[in-house]
Amino acid sequence: MKPKPCHPTGRIRRGVRPRRPLNLCLCLCLCASLLACGEQAQAPKLPPALAYPAVDDAPYADRLVPCTYNIEGEMSCPVKDLPPLGLQISEPTRPDIMQRVAISHAWMATRFEQLLARMPAEVFLLARSLTGVVIGSHIRPSYYRTQTGALYLDPGLMWLSRAEKRTINPTPDQRNGFGEDLQFRILFRYVLNNRPAWNKYSLDDESERQFDDIVHGFARELFHELAHVADFLPADQLGSIDQELTIHAAIGQIGRRKQQVSQRLQADAPLRSSRMTEYANVRYKGWAASAELQAMGPRDVVDEFSVDGANTAYNYVSRAEDTAQLFEELMLDRSFGIQRDIAITPPPETGQDYRVHWGQRHRIAEEQVRQRASLVVQGLLPEVDFSAYFGSLDRAEALPAGADWQTTVDSSR
Repeated sequence: MKPKPCHPTGRIRRGVRPRRPLNLCLCLCLCASLLACGEQAQAPKLPPALAYPAVDDAPYADRLVPCTYNIEGEMSCPVKDLPPLGLQISEPTRPDIMQRVAISHAWMATRFEQLLARMPAEVFLLARSLTGVVIGSHIRPSYYRTQTGALYLDPGLMWLSRAEKRTINPTPDQRNGFGEDLQFRILFRYVLNNRPAWNKYSLDDESERQFDDIVHGFARELFHELAHVADFLPADQLGSIDQELTIHAAIGQIGRRKQQVSQRLQADAPLRSSRMTEYANVRYKGWAASAELQAMGPRDVVDEFSVDGANTAYNYVSRAEDTAQLFEELMLDRSFGIQRDIAITPPPETGQDYRVHWGQRHRIAEEQVRQRASLVVQGLLPEVDFSAYFGSLDRAEALPAGADWQTTVDSSR
């Protein structure tokens, strides 16, 4: 790694647009999670919105928007034009990251910087693999893109005031409703001190939020997406990059060498259930369910899922999502004491809550899941010692069978 250069401190623009803003199309991409992460389906074009650097005099400000959002959408800049932070800075700081942020509205930069101040140190190490961060009004949901090496964050995670959320496209997640005809459901939530770790808020009403309302939900998203960043472009591979290549080609080269973290996880500790993979394709990609999947009930799903090494159903979408799901749950627990609940239930009766057939809190403590999570963090953050964390894990806690899902949030009852 090269030592950190002496860059001038850039100014974060507060409500002032650059003199010549770039009128670029902020595309609503399906989250890279829906496919192998970073390889999105073709997304519909949305009305143009202004995107501009948050720090207008940053060293790469003139390349930031063209290399992360371009009109054609298929271009990929050479690494030398917008290098990953770790090629120049061995330990990125909050100002270093802010110099790589592009936004559509000034409040997004302010809030992102405030949120970074509440994140653990590991976030800044993961940012070594990052070329840029784009926060735009039409980015819903968040995703990572190997074409650019950049992270695209949903501002729906960050708004506080009514005025801020009015700048955000309220289009719901396109995956809602997939798999509703199956004879089972797989539910999850995050909990802190026997309460939901964060609440959901609408973009369409008059509600407002306090800063503490958004920290944990934002952290979950950031851990997840930065896992993708450091998976496809591991920090220990940065020194091998040919800077004349495009960032997309450089990432592809690492993939061909089988050096991506998710490739190592898949080789050493793969998921086994083909039925769960089919379910993930139905639930998250909208595929048609086979007769065999349609015939499965909660007990059949428990037999498939509980003996495998996934911590939730989304792991089965792709090897990249498997990696990111393990990492996000581990980091939320280690950083904030937040644990995930997962439950398999039958469909709810009309007007009734979901009834737990089988469920667990803190599944990451299960031996098989724990071992796979350990492989993930060794790959993503090889210089960080997680032994104390793994040594402190006790065991997963069973959720009471037959109980209503909502009542099990308080496991002390």
